[in-house]
Order: sequence, then structure tokens, then C-alpha cells
Amino acid sequence: MMKRYIGMFCAAVCILTACNNKDKREPLTAPENFTAQQVDLTSAVLAWEISTKSLDGFVVERMLVDVDQEFGKIATLPSGELTYTDNSLPKEGVYRYRLYAYRGSEISPYAEAAFRYSKLPMPTKLAYEKTEAGFVLTWSDNCIGEDGYLVCKKFADGELSDWKTLPADTETVTDPEVVSGVYEYKVCAFAGDERSPAASLTIDNTGIPQVKTGNVTASWHQVLIQFDLLDDGGYPCEAGICWKNDGGRGANVNDNCYTYPSKLRTGDLYFGTAKGLDPEKTYYFRPWVKYNGQYHYLSEVSSSLISEPEALIPDWSDVSAKYKMPSSITLLKAVGSVSDRKFNVWCAVADMEAGNLELRTFMTPAVAKPSEAAKELDGVQIIVNGGYFADGQSYSYVMDQGTEVAAGLRNVKQSHYVDDQLHSVTRTYNVTRGAFGVNQVQQPSVKWIYCSNEWAYDTPLPSFNSGPVLQPSATYPSRRQSWDVYSAIGGGPVLLYDDQICFDYLTIKDKGDGRIYVGNPELIDDDVFGPSVRTARTAIGHTADGKIVIMVAGDADQGVSLDELARLMKGVGCTYALNLDGGDSAAMCAVPVGQTLNSPSGGEERDVLSFVALVRR
Repeated sequence: MMKRYIGMFCAAVCILTACNNKDKREPLTAPENFTAQQVDLTSAVLAWEISTKSLDGFVVERMLVDVDQEFGKIATLPSGELTYTDNSLPKEGVYRYRLYAYRGSEISPYAEAAFRYSKLPMPTKLAYEKTEAGFVLTWSDNCIGEDGYLVCKKFADGELSDWKTLPADTETVTDPEVVSGVYEYKVCAFAGDERSPAASLTIDNTGIPQVKTGNVTASWHQVLIQFDLLDDGGYPCEAGICWKNDGGRGANVNDNCYTYPSKLRTGDLYFGTAKGLDPEKTYYFRPWVKYNGQYHYLSEVSSSLISEPEALIPDWSDVSAKYKMPSSITLLKAVGSVSDRKFNVWCAVADMEAGNLELRTFMTPAVAKPSEAAKELDGVQIIVNGGYFADGQSYSYVMDQGTEVAAGLRNVKQSHYVDDQLHSVTRTYNVTRGAFGVNQVQQPSVKWIYCSNEWAYDTPLPSFNSGPVLQPSATYPSRRQSWDVYSAIGGGPVLLYDDQICFDYLTIKDKGDGRIYVGNPELIDDDVFGPSVRTARTAIGHTADGKIVIMVAGDADQGVSLDELARLMKGVGCTYALNLDGGDSAAMCAVPVGQTLNSPSGGEERDVLSFVALVRR
């Protein structure tokens, strides 16, 4: 008896379990992504997907709009079928299809699709074969009465455009102009102005870009590795360099990495730069290119920084008393010598913490000599020429006591050769240029700015003649800042930044067999920038403890190069410094005694537009 009760209990449990399992079956959902497409004059292909796993099958219904008033069943399919070909398109018109899944007597919600019957259905079975003659495209002609076929073509990042018009009943065409790259083709039939839907085909005929490593050169500022892009693989590609120091080899992009700021095409001359290196270490660099999301590395090359030029410290004489300077200004004079050339240099060092001085940066309504412009302000002690100008317009930024009186340059135009036939083009480049400023409590700083103090950066936009046109942004070339300045003057280039000479004369070879400076990101004109350009110079900078230094080096007969000017500014303790306008414009006046200290070209000061002055409060 007990065994009988146990058996009955187990049977009941099984029945309840089966009922519960049945209740827990997944719901029957509607088919998804249901499409209907005419493929020839008598057939249409239906396709769909289904997420429900437990079902018995599908039912397909059809209605010809404006003829059949109700849907009629045309097929019942097993659960594994996800396509159906309707081979009985009887008339022209709009065909509507309904599809549902079923499980026993349970049916899912409907999925619907439709198309308008056409005597110009889409070509089918579009394919290609790569042969010695090029790409041979083939397709199935599904039409009757077409006028012909139209083939459209797109290559790489170009535009899709009409390529070939072919006769009726055509089912093949050959494209003989095949190079490395990505191709897209579209084929459609046409009759008069009517076109069929287009069949599409994409052919990826690219390969890994081929790059040759060129010269490796180094300055005290950076290492530059030049490349030749022999073959871009058929598509614009990313490239750059990565590096490790002598404590490791086999660098990759997760180590120190520089990415060239634009994508490259075959024939481009480009380079990678590495900055922030330890001058006492050897580094191993690996150029790379990126293809199909993968990085491909070239062989390693090694290099290291050269020693930064030593500071120039001439035999200074303190002439402060002679020119009636206040105690907060030390005025120095020296006759220096470099590379067997002598030069005169004047330097004013201002202790702003004394509280009795203010830096003024201003413009006059018309050009004037610095000694004349000093009359515009009370208490001027030292005055020098300011930023660049021409034709009565300032090319450099000027802010005077919180008021912007001249915007900085937004862009510059430069010409360069574009091919071996020496065809010259002019390109407009965006540019960030250096500026020196003080806040309201006279604390000094140096930034690179794009037009105004609202677009200030800790690094310059890496522009160079014949390079890509770059655009500064909130994060490029570094984090954009709103620069806190009360008075500021623009110029360029920045000579010292964080106690380092932050430019160099490294070059790459251009297509005209000339040389292009890539260490000149501020795009300073060649009558100012270059290792052999020696002229009178004006500079402003500050020491680590906030003293402001204003210098005029050279005169009508002897001048200095930009790197020599940087070395002089470093020699008086500057950690940050900026070059201002120079040449015939370079002039320093000691206003209390009314004397021009240097000897400008022509024997007198030149009329200029902007000025920098140390003013006694």
C-alpha cells in the first residue's frame, strides 16, 4: 500500500512540474527585421530573424494592394526557415506581406513588409573577380525593357559618381584602373528617368602601408625622425613614432608615443618628434603605421639629445645710478662676444615685488619712437619697442591694463613647393604665437596664444611650412586656458620655457629640394628665424622668483641669433623669455635721462606701433 501512495505522489509531482515548465516557456515574439525585396520580374525574396527559440514554424500571408482586399496565406514554413521566395508575382502594384510565428494554437504578433513591383528590379548576384585586366564585375539582369545599366564608382575617400553607362541586357563590366585602395560600386538598371534599386559592392584592395625611415636628427630640444611614405596601402593612414629610453627596447604605442597630426598619402614627407627627453640618456625609437586598426612597427633607431647651448654671461656693468634708475630696477650694460663676434647688450632687471613698479604694454594712435611714446605715460623708467607690425597694423597681441587693444594673429600665409616640378602654392596656416604678460599683482608668465588670452596654451600648435593645416581646440595642442593677464605683449618665438630653449633649427627636405624648419611652430619669417640670421634683438622674460627682464642685444653693426638671445636671457637668470620685434625696431630708452641706450640702424630710433615700459607708480 505504501508503495502505491509513493507512486501516486511521484506521478502528481511530475504532472505539476510539467505544467509549471509549460507555464515558464518563453513568450512567442514577432519576427524581427522583416524585409521583402523584388529580385526579378516574377520573384521576391522575404527574410527575417526570430529571437524566440521554441516555436513550430511560420506563416506567410500576402495581399496585392488595391486588388486583394484581404491577406491570403501563401506559405507555411518550418521553424528553421528564415527566408522565403515568392515566385508568383502576378501583376504590377504594391505587394504587402504579413509574417507570424506559431506554436501549437498560439501565434505571435505580425511583422509586415512591402514593396512596389517594378519592371526594373534590382540587379542580383553582384560579384567581382580580380584579374590581370582589373576588376571584372558581374551581376544578373532581371529586367525586361530597360534602356541600359548605370555603374557608379567611388575610390578611397572620394565621392560616388557615375562611371559607366552600359547597354540593355549587360551583365558584366571590367574596371582596368585598379590600384591599392578601397572601391565601392553601385549597379542599377534604367529606363528613361526611372532607375531600379542599386546593388552595392565594396572591394578592399588595400595593403599594409610601406614606410622608409629617413634621417634622424637631434637638437637640445627634440629628436626628429623623417619618413618617406612609399605606399599608403590605398587609404590615408595614421603614422608616428614611439620610444623607450636605454632601460628598455621594443617600444610600442602604449609607451611614449607621437602621432602625426594628419593622415598621410603616398609620397608624403613627414616626421615624428620626441620631446621631454632626458639629455643624459639614449632612446630607442620605433616608427609605426596603422592599418585596419592594427599597428605595424618599423625597425628601431637610436638617438639622444645634444647638449643645450650654455648660457651666455658677458661681463656686466651696473649702470643703474648713471641713468637714474629707481632701486627696484637694475640696469646692466655689457660688450659680449660669441663666435668671434662682438655685440653690445643692455638689460633691465625689475623687482616687481618692491611694489613701486608696473609693467605697461600699450599702443599709440600712430607709429612713434619709443622715447616719444614714453611721454604718453607718467613715470616711465625704461621703454622698448613691442611686437610685430606693418602698415599701421599690429601683428602681435597687446593688452593694456585689462583692455585688449590688438588681437594676435589667427593665421599666416606661406608658400611652398608641392612637387618635383617646383610648382609653388600658398597655404594659410593657423598659428599660435608667444606672448608675455603680468596679472594685476604684476606676476609674470609666458604662453602661446591663438588670437587672444582666451585661447592660451602651454605648447605651440605644431605648424610648419608645407605641413598640414591644424586647428587649435579645447584640448589641442594642449589644454586650452583662459590666461589671467592684466597687461600683455605678443611676439615670437618663445625663447625659454620652463628653463629650456624651446625651439631649434631642425629641418626636413621639401619636394623642391629646399629645407623646411620644423622647429619653428610659430611660423616666424625667415628674416627673423634661422641659425645664420643675426640682427639686433629685443626680448622680455622673467626669473624663477618673478623678476622681469627686458633686454636689447646688438646694435646697428652687430647682432645676435635667436639662440644666442635665448642664451643671454638664460645668463641673467630667466626661466621664461619671449622674442619681440627686432632689427631696425630694436631700441631701449632710459627715460629719466632721456637717452637711447643702444645704437639703432640709421643712428636713431625707428617709429613703431607697440611698446613695453617699466613704469614707476
